[in-house]
Amino acid sequence: MTTESELAGFVASALVLITFTLRDMRALRLTAILSNVAFIIYASTNWLVPILALHLLLLPINVCRLREASRKSASIAEGRVPNRATQMAIEALYVADAVRGKRYPT
Repeated sequence: MTTESELAGFVASALVLITFTLRDMRALRLTAILSNVAFIIYASTNWLVPILALHLLLLPINVCRLREASRKSASIAEGRVPNRATQMAIEALYVADAVRGKRYPT
């Protein structure tokens, strides 16, 4: 018979496994946050200090990264900021033009 604490541990472990299958960064961070909460419950009920400390540290990091990913995807969707690869390609074209002596009006 499994206790509620063991169930929290299994749920947390399953959530970690799920994060490895995700490609969307926002879904990955959200799943990681849920995993952190489940591990915090598991570790606090069994007084597993290293696991508790780790997930108490990881939780705010994942929350911050989720906010960053959400802001970035909102900016890209609105067309305000190109993704990094597009931005680098545009910068490379400007550099190539500058090497050839082409000037752009300002």
